[in-house]
Amino acid sequence: MENISVAGEFGRKPALSFNGTPSDELVVEVLHAGDGQVVEAGDTI
Repeated sequence: MENISVAGEFGRKPALSFNGTPSDELVVEVLHAGDGQVVEAGDTI
C-alpha cells in the first residue's frame, strides 16, 4: 500500500492514515531496529 502517513513520537501510540486499498501480500519493513530479543515467525508479541 502506498501513501501511508505515520505521526507521533517514538515509543508512543502512532496515528496512521492511508489512501487506497490494502495489498493482498504482507509487506514488512524495519523502521527502527532495536537491541532486544529477535521476533521470529509465529512468536506472540
